[in-house]
Amino acid sequence: MGCYELGISYAVVTKVKEFTETRQYGEALDILEGQDIFQSLNPQFLRCCGKVYLENDRFYEAREALVRAHIMAPEGNRIIYDLVHLYLKMGYFQRAGQYYELYAYNAVADDIGTLYLQYMIKKAQRVDASELLGILQKACEEQYSDEWGFELALLYASLGRKNEMKDECIHIMAAFRQSPYSALAEALKKDEYDISNSYFRFPIMEAEEDLETYASILEIEEAQLAKDMLRVHPPEPVILQMEDDDGTEEPVPKEKGTGFKLPFGKRHSKAAEPQGVMEHEVPAEEAEQSEIDRKISESFEKEETDSSAKGIENTGSEETASPVQQEKPAGEIQRVSDSPTEDVSAYIESVMKSVADIEASVAEELQKPVSFQSDTITRPDGIERKEEKGKSEDSEEKPYQPKLLHVEEDLSPKERLEKLMKLIEEERLEEEQKHGLPPVQTVPEELDLDEYLMNLVGASTITQAMVKTYQDEQEQQLSGDGVGNI
Repeated sequence: MGCYELGISYAVVTKVKEFTETRQYGEALDILEGQDIFQSLNPQFLRCCGKVYLENDRFYEAREALVRAHIMAPEGNRIIYDLVHLYLKMGYFQRAGQYYELYAYNAVADDIGTLYLQYMIKKAQRVDASELLGILQKACEEQYSDEWGFELALLYASLGRKNEMKDECIHIMAAFRQSPYSALAEALKKDEYDISNSYFRFPIMEAEEDLETYASILEIEEAQLAKDMLRVHPPEPVILQMEDDDGTEEPVPKEKGTGFKLPFGKRHSKAAEPQGVMEHEVPAEEAEQSEIDRKISESFEKEETDSSAKGIENTGSEETASPVQQEKPAGEIQRVSDSPTEDVSAYIESVMKSVADIEASVAEELQKPVSFQSDTITRPDGIERKEEKGKSEDSEEKPYQPKLLHVEEDLSPKERLEKLMKLIEEERLEEEQKHGLPPVQTVPEELDLDEYLMNLVGASTITQAMVKTYQDEQEQQLSGDGVGNI
């Protein structure tokens, strides 16, 4: 972290790490005196400081340093390893067991530290030396060190196996000459070492937690340990949905609905449900009630059908009213709307039947010939003449036939217009002759066909083009006639 770690000199950090690796814990403690190690944000440096305090039996400083390092790196197993060792030396075996569980949870399959922690915990529990020997031999076979080799030699000496003890001491002196355990192994070999002063010495009984001394440390440690235990022992999952082995979900039975009311007609009954709906058993009381409702529904349907039939018979050909628009007595309307067994399908069927009858009557009326009959004839001179209906054969109805239908479509616009005007004039003369009116003298006036066509069809680009084409034809015709006359 640069030359300084937030107030901690880089030289101090380097020296502490050096002395910790060479197990010179006394010299490292001298350097840490007067230093505020908690200004560092490096969890591994705090672990080294905790290790120094632990080896010098400064349990308060060691616990504070290791707990804060663990909070910075919750999954750092080297820190957890030192915490287990610390609590075993302090006599807090239960708390040491919690951290060992956390260490085993974070450890990989071939982590040798698990065996060493098992050995220390078993030794603190005062188990038989032969059981301890099996654990330590397995650990030294996988990963040998001068520290644990000397521990194995001490274990051989406590069991009275001096030859094996001497072999271990010779191996340590040959392989680790610069190690502090080399001198200890030489003294053990010469029977100059007190076996009672073994490397790991733990209290015999569980120590009681000092709440006053470690109050500030316990507060932050308990919060972090609760998070760790939640990670190791997560809560059981809540089952929200059950499925069969084949992956299909079990159908959830639906509750019986209370039905719905419409603003008119009858409600849908169970008898009219489509086939294919899953049937289920109905209690006896509900079955009896449904039978009563069915009978009431049939009676209401019969009454409504009869009333609809009577209404259709009384309807005339000119004024036909729909059953929906016919007024019913107040008592009948109240009875139909309040009935719990309204049948929508029956009501719709009656309405459709009435509509079919109305359509049939309308179709019959449309098939009759349409005629135009006038009571008053107005002449061009302003004289009105009233005709009495039914007295003259000329007043008979005759179908309307537009004169425009007699005009051929293959004629030019001018020829079609002239023929149409001629037909209209002939029709007017026929009407005057039928009624015995004198012919009206009219002064023929010249008609500007171009202007008439423009007013009739409407001014547009296409119309103007047609008119221009017609004018060009007329001019060519006139110029042709003039040349012929010359």
